[in-house]
Amino acid sequence: THRIPSEPSATATHTTGFFQFHHPSDFPRALAIDTLICPPISGADGSAGHLPRCRRCSVAVHQDVGPSGRLWSSCPHGTRISAAMHHPVRDVLVELFSSLLGTGSVIGERSGPGGHRAILQFMSVGFAGFYLSHQPDLVLVDFDGPGTWTIIDVKSFDACAVSHIGAQHTDRSRLATHRSLERSTPGQYTRIHDLSSRMRLVTFAISATGALGVEAQALITAVSRRLGHVLPSSLLDEASWAVPRVGAYVRMAATLAARRGMAAHLRDTWEDAVAPPPRQHVMQADGRPFGWHTMHAGPPPGGAPARAA
Repeated sequence: THRIPSEPSATATHTTGFFQFHHPSDFPRALAIDTLICPPISGADGSAGHLPRCRRCSVAVHQDVGPSGRLWSSCPHGTRISAAMHHPVRDVLVELFSSLLGTGSVIGERSGPGGHRAILQFMSVGFAGFYLSHQPDLVLVDFDGPGTWTIIDVKSFDACAVSHIGAQHTDRSRLATHRSLERSTPGQYTRIHDLSSRMRLVTFAISATGALGVEAQALITAVSRRLGHVLPSSLLDEASWAVPRVGAYVRMAATLAARRGMAAHLRDTWEDAVAPPPRQHVMQADGRPFGWHTMHAGPPPGGAPARAA
């Protein structure tokens, strides 16, 4: 899944570019996340005064990420925010399953204006999802037979986070958090009513490095088997020796979506921690800086700064 940045094919029916990093700097960031080192930030070379920090952790004082770079797994603007990994993976799954199974067989939530309309209609009065106590990410219609609904809930996380190491011992047990989410997610949907006999829930658990849970792997295998493992023509533009069949194609696309989304999110939220330039006073017409209230008759403390000629 380590693809170099490139533009999506001009002849492809989709516009996301399933196997491309869409910004050159996202590629080394994703590799750094894979190897558990501090992701690079433009201008931050690790020297004194040049370490990355999260510009959203605090409005007044930005929080330094530190040499290890693990802040992105614990701060509320890292993996915990849905836009980092969850939404990119969900959008790719909706687009892929729509291409593989047909648009009429997929009810999905998408990013952007109007993206919630289909899934909200599925959960409205008179529809199959009305009694669900949690909103799914996408639903496959008639996948398990006529009149059935396969509910898919995407769960994204960082298995190397301190909370998961402490609770599920992910440092010693492979896929421990995946299994924990697969056990706990059904309870979110059955707080009020049990699932209908015509409904099946699939927890699509995926980590920041792209590891998939057992239920996610089983779903991908079932979709691939349904199609005889043969990719439709609409997806052949990005097929290669690495992804010649449906199963490998979906697994790699979902994996790269998680890694690419996390890398892009760090590009948007991290910055060089070098001290910002001093603030410049914006002068009013009377020579006083903005912020010096008009009720003060005299000049501001220290006198009015000299105005440029």
